[in-house]
Amino acid sequence: MALLFYDRNAGQGEFYDTVGQGNIVLLKSYSGWRTSWTQILPCFVQSANPNLLFYDSNAGAAEFYSTDFQANIYLLSSSTYSRGWTHIVPGHFAAGNDNDALLFYNSSSGLAQFYSTDGQGGISQLSSSTYSRGWTLIIPCRLGLAETFTDLLFYDHNRRVGEFYTPDGQGGINLLSSHTGWRTSWAEIVSIDLLHP
Repeated sequence: MALLFYDRNAGQGEFYDTVGQGNIVLLKSYSGWRTSWTQILPCFVQSANPNLLFYDSNAGAAEFYSTDFQANIYLLSSSTYSRGWTHIVPGHFAAGNDNDALLFYNSSSGLAQFYSTDGQGGISQLSSSTYSRGWTLIIPCRLGLAETFTDLLFYDHNRRVGEFYTPDGQGGINLLSSHTGWRTSWAEIVSIDLLHP
């Protein structure tokens, strides 16, 4: 496994290899990166190393990069997306496509859009919906062993609500369960598979 560290103030990125026993080794360092990226996330591509999506919420700038085993990155595409996306969540959301799809969500407006990816830096819109506003966290997770798609946990700290959804593969989601009375102070919720191989 590798780790990408990003220093926004310095515009610097560093890739590290995790070599076991909690040690990391620097693979490659980059400078001159945009100092305004708000999200950097991996998008897994069938039979290839992950792509990286860089997104600037204020400008709407978006860049896809491919990676290799030596921590080299290669620009695949440079685009301008809508501004203001507060969450971009990768996962297996689209039927018939083994590449990760993306859920874009704006917590202020509630706008949510699913996109499929082609592995070459292109995206195609699957759906556009309006969800509840104010979701604090959206976490991809696996709720069972037989699911085809990546499930989602939505958490709203103001309403103290957590809701589990499963995608339908066409850009829609179906509510599985809703829970109230959750703590308002959860800063992060991390999906970890502790029980299954």
